[in-house]
Amino acid sequence: MSSLGRTLFLLFIIVLATPVYSLAGDASQEQTRFDYAYRLYMQGAYDSAVKEFKDYLRDYPKGQYSDDAGYWLGKYYESTGKYEDALGQFKAIVTLLPSSDKAPASQFEIAGYWYDPSNPRHDYEKAIAEYLKIPFFYPDSPVVPDSLYYAALCQMKLRNYAKAEEELRALVQKYPSSELAPPAAYKLGMACLLQGKTDDALASFQSVRDKYPAGLFRQDALSAVELIMRAKEKRPLSVEYTYGAKGEAPGMLYKPTDAALDGQGGLYVSDSGNGRVQRFKAAAGSLTPDMPSLALPAMDKALQPVRPAGVAVGPRGRVYLTDSSLHRVQVYQPDGDLVLTIGRKGAEPGSLSAPSGIAVDEGGDIYIADTGNKRVDRFDPEGRFVRSAGSSGTSEDNFLKSPSGVAFDVEGNLLVTDSSTNQIYKYDQSGKLLAVAGSKSGAYSFGEPAGIGVDVVGNVYVVDRDKASVAVFDRDLKLLMEFPGQGGKKVFDTPSGIAVSGNGEVFVVDPGLNQIVVLK
Repeated sequence: MSSLGRTLFLLFIIVLATPVYSLAGDASQEQTRFDYAYRLYMQGAYDSAVKEFKDYLRDYPKGQYSDDAGYWLGKYYESTGKYEDALGQFKAIVTLLPSSDKAPASQFEIAGYWYDPSNPRHDYEKAIAEYLKIPFFYPDSPVVPDSLYYAALCQMKLRNYAKAEEELRALVQKYPSSELAPPAAYKLGMACLLQGKTDDALASFQSVRDKYPAGLFRQDALSAVELIMRAKEKRPLSVEYTYGAKGEAPGMLYKPTDAALDGQGGLYVSDSGNGRVQRFKAAAGSLTPDMPSLALPAMDKALQPVRPAGVAVGPRGRVYLTDSSLHRVQVYQPDGDLVLTIGRKGAEPGSLSAPSGIAVDEGGDIYIADTGNKRVDRFDPEGRFVRSAGSSGTSEDNFLKSPSGVAFDVEGNLLVTDSSTNQIYKYDQSGKLLAVAGSKSGAYSFGEPAGIGVDVVGNVYVVDRDKASVAVFDRDLKLLMEFPGQGGKKVFDTPSGIAVSGNGEVFVVDPGLNQIVVLK
């Protein structure tokens, strides 16, 4: 806890332990003071609200709304990234006002402090312990289902899938009317699936589809049922439709290289030949231009052409773009405002050389296929270098030579394609190599693997430029199918990038055709 957080915690204790000598009049005035501070907070006037909350606590140390004032101060500190100060506020409420209406919510925020992946100190084991205090100490609180759900999510982060299954099943059975029942049933399906219990997973996904027609994760559950049944019945992929034509006008494409989905029905396409990124609306079996292109300059300050390569969408809808010719990554707000530039040409840590694929994890960390430097680089959300993977190993097979595509599997591992070794590499988030699959002489032979994507049940899709195909693997990187198969009609020219949607559509970007080919 920071020194400010400790000070706030101690001051809050002193204030609550001090006899009440009201300086501000009757209960009506007290409520007026608190309501005014709360209204300022809800209106976004945070600096004024914080001052009023602090003044209220000074004048009403044991007031009727002291717990609420302390809670909203904690929420303010939390929202501004002052995690330690927020933790001090919430601990003070739980410790000194355990019977308060805000005590369960404060305990939930304490657990959330440890759960939050954007917090440098996040710790899933500690989060579980804090979440489970809520059903123990506050069994009648409305946040009990929330605490059980997030405790189970922590178990999944720790890969304790059997424990997660147990806790999620209990939540669904005990709280079937909770708004968290649908996502809990969906996560239950994932916990079963990751244990190899395909039939149990299918039953859970079907329950989301049938019991919760308007619930969260219903579309993902529908896709999971479809994908599991497709695998069971060995149904092949097929072309749903194609989009695109060569040109410079909005909606037209010239040598597109990659695509990424934003989870809101938007498909971002790296339109490399036109030096821009376009956003399309993907709905009802069609693509339509949805917004102006991101405002990329035609040339940089050194009069070098901008050539966007890989594209990804991260937290808060930010768009991440690699530029292989300028050896950098640029980060844009959804409205097109440039907010961050990462990298410069070079081989030293933090520098880049012809970057290609890019992926962003749930905490905002950025993973870049640093093709020219034969490694994958990780940067934090502010663009600070963290570490590299793939530039060392115990054998020659562990070294990357020409990393191209990057994506995360359903367990949070990093998948990397290498167009020189013709393999897929799987790393954990510390950079440790977990598995290698595919080669020119292995069980499945790639020609030149490029873009890579993952669907909601963990199947892995890899674009092969040389073979003009898409290979589909299960979570263990065992081949399920190839499209088009042997002897099949040619569909692609030189496919490069790929994105897989929540409803099971597969968007393949082909610079040779200047098109997006959509499979399902």
